[in-house]
Amino acid sequence: MGYMTAKHMAATRIAALAAALLCGFWHAPALAVDLVRVETLNGQVLQGRLLGNTARELLLEIPGIRQPVSVARADIRRFSVIAPQTPAPPGARAERLAAAERTGALRISGSNSMGTKLLPALLVGFGLEAGLSGAQEEVTTDPAVRVFQLQGAESSRRLRVQLVSHGSASAFTDLAGGQADIGMSTRRATDAEARTMQLVGGQRIGNEHVVGLSGVAIIVHSANPIQAMSIEQLRDILSGATTRWPVTGGNGLPVTIYALDRQDGEFSAIQDRILGPGVRIAPQARIFESHEDLADAVAADPSGVGFVGTAYVRNTRALRLEQDCGVGGDPTAFNQITEEYPLSRRLYLYTTVKAAPLARDLVAYADSARGQRVVGEAGFGNLDPLLASAEISAAQLAAAGRFLPDDVRGLAMPQIEALRRNLSSARRLSVTFRFEGGRADLDPRAESDLNRLVQWVRRTGTREASLALIGHASIDGQFAVNVELSRARAQSVAARLRQMGVVVPLVEGVGPVNQVVCSRSVLEADMNRRVEVWVR
Repeated sequence: MGYMTAKHMAATRIAALAAALLCGFWHAPALAVDLVRVETLNGQVLQGRLLGNTARELLLEIPGIRQPVSVARADIRRFSVIAPQTPAPPGARAERLAAAERTGALRISGSNSMGTKLLPALLVGFGLEAGLSGAQEEVTTDPAVRVFQLQGAESSRRLRVQLVSHGSASAFTDLAGGQADIGMSTRRATDAEARTMQLVGGQRIGNEHVVGLSGVAIIVHSANPIQAMSIEQLRDILSGATTRWPVTGGNGLPVTIYALDRQDGEFSAIQDRILGPGVRIAPQARIFESHEDLADAVAADPSGVGFVGTAYVRNTRALRLEQDCGVGGDPTAFNQITEEYPLSRRLYLYTTVKAAPLARDLVAYADSARGQRVVGEAGFGNLDPLLASAEISAAQLAAAGRFLPDDVRGLAMPQIEALRRNLSSARRLSVTFRFEGGRADLDPRAESDLNRLVQWVRRTGTREASLALIGHASIDGQFAVNVELSRARAQSVAARLRQMGVVVPLVEGVGPVNQVVCSRSVLEADMNRRVEVWVR
């Protein structure tokens, strides 16, 4: 790709812009490039991976040089990003075991919402694929501990699985303590948790697996007339600052709060994305460990409000969530798959570097086409590409620029018009590429989505000429720089696809014209910096 600075700008201006680009690159998790190229004022050209930067210098990892190379910002003449030259490691696909080898015992620990419905369904499918009869559940005294037996035609071939559901946090403590072979979580392991499991740095690759999608639904009694709620209103209700439903538009009753246990990943989502630092769930909230029990309690209480995984709405009604800047979304299947519903959640399975082949085989099954069908049938969002309706696609194009400040909207009009012109009759595909925080690498889901997109194109007979990759960016920083960054993301994804045999003809970056979360929200860095796939 071309340089990001004008060819004949003064050297000092180039250095300043390059520094701004590098700051944006390193602190934004979305620039999907494997290599950077730096030309200094004295004509030296350096190419390598960006390791970090300070106010005065940046550090490059140069092939063949053992120590990181330091480059002073003031010495930079030009800076460019380079598409990957070799395919990234496929990441995590274990060799599948032969049916006769699927025997022994597994211990799975973690998320209640995954342990209640998803993992039992996957175990049944996994067993049937291997010629094991449907999982027979043993009776236990602890409702959070379930034990399944799968029996093969041969009397000697058995698979015994213990499933312990005490919340996502327990996945990491049990894996670290050697008490589980697989951890299930509705949130990503923190860096500290990853260290306890010895998943530091690149060791997340191959041990961290996104196998499905869900969301946290805000539920009310079916007779409650309220249809939507802002993040601020929900914060006030869950914290106890608002104690009564409004008479206008509500039922006027005192609010009763139903909450999941603190160990649960859904609780973490509410704390991080709704309540925020220093705000807590109201002390009078009624606490549940079971999503199903919580939903049933809200269904029986006209004054109730609570939160559950979207697979557990049951006989309640889920509300639309609206962010402070006006961006909003319903917990629909498409919004969950694209992760653009404000409380979307990834479903993770974790293993460790010492995981047994049987554990890796079950995870590989969950990621397979058969496993993904089971994920969908269990009521969760699977990772198979989903083509949006013409109406949903047109609504997204119509919303371009709607939530931008007036001064930025004026700058963005060329991009908005080009977006609508190029995609006037197109439909969006659910595949959306996002990136590692603070790094240039695609995240665990995006790595798998590259393969899924290629398979979808071939399976459906979609013409490569009809595909488009559209890069998006954060609103923070200089508009022109953000447009270039978004284009670089799209070009790097296109380069990866080209290596896999799929050539995308329309590759463009539109900067921050279509925000899916409000600027400066806790989700902003991860969600607005993305590459979308469209089919024309």
